[in-house]
Amino acid sequence: MAPKKLRQAIGAVKDHARIGLAKIGSLSDLEIAVVKATRHRATPPNENHAREILSLTSRSRALVNSAVRMIANRLNGTENWVVALKSLMLVQQLLAEGGYAYAEEIFFETRKRTCFLNVSGFRDSSFRRHAWDFSAFVRTYAMYLDEDVEFRMQGRKRTRHWDEEEDEEDEKGSRIWTRTTPVREISNELVFFMAHHVKQLIQKFLACKPTGAAKHDEIVGAALYRIVIESIRLHDGMNEIIEVLTERFMELEVPDMARVYEIFCSVSVLYDELDAFYEWCKNAAIGSTSEYPEVEKIPHKKLGMMEDIMSQKSAISRVRNRKAKQNHETEECMLSIEASRSSKQESKDEQSERAEEQQEK
Repeated sequence: MAPKKLRQAIGAVKDHARIGLAKIGSLSDLEIAVVKATRHRATPPNENHAREILSLTSRSRALVNSAVRMIANRLNGTENWVVALKSLMLVQQLLAEGGYAYAEEIFFETRKRTCFLNVSGFRDSSFRRHAWDFSAFVRTYAMYLDEDVEFRMQGRKRTRHWDEEEDEEDEKGSRIWTRTTPVREISNELVFFMAHHVKQLIQKFLACKPTGAAKHDEIVGAALYRIVIESIRLHDGMNEIIEVLTERFMELEVPDMARVYEIFCSVSVLYDELDAFYEWCKNAAIGSTSEYPEVEKIPHKKLGMMEDIMSQKSAISRVRNRKAKQNHETEECMLSIEASRSSKQESKDEQSERAEEQQEK
């Protein structure tokens, strides 16, 4: 038997064994669904398994916690890139469809328990010729998801981001729908916060470009397509941020103008890389060509105009500060002179009083 087929057969045996053992426990249906969603078979995962997990955990936060723990054990306990990648794809689908409960549990599992999404040391142990290519994609994909979870949690603490609606839970654990705050209605600091994290996510997405044999793999292509769709949302969100910051630019103080200028310069570079990545994805048949947006580049002329406006406003600010300083110094000088006069007058008055007292005596 060829080594590849032998490994697949061993993996299938492991999966069947885990399913058999799972039937003994009280969480059998949930664990079976997790194993089926992340099995060794070298084909893209069936999204229905993820939906089954969502259905099984929809009424209990404890079951959400159990599901995340199972996926974490599955990911951190494997040296097979197929199982690892399917585990990450499952995480992404649960984040997208499972609401805040899954985001919070995955965050806690990653930060406080098992370093869930920290797979920087992952390496496929199959000794395949191109195992490194697939291991590298698993690591970069996990880094993207880790940044996504971080943004979701930090964004919830500060404000909701630009999604039209977000799945949330009430005090009883029931899912409710809430309307988000438009970017135009939030403070400058929150817009800067969003811009930073969206840039980070786009950078992590760009790092997910597969190399070597991974470029032509069906499972890698399916995973890449999922984050391509998310990157389009990020692109649209960043465009909205750019539009809002452009409208507010003239009203900002010079330090905040410099922050906006820095954001625009870095986004300009990112958009060049994003456009090139989208072209590569189109050529690799990752999704339909019509799904990809036209990346709206930031013109160098616009950056130059922003720099000129900053220089002019900075010069005006320096003149105003200089005049304010001069006025302040003048006021201090006048106050000092007045104080000196008052002191001399008081001294004269005291001398006059003493002279009168002596004459009376």
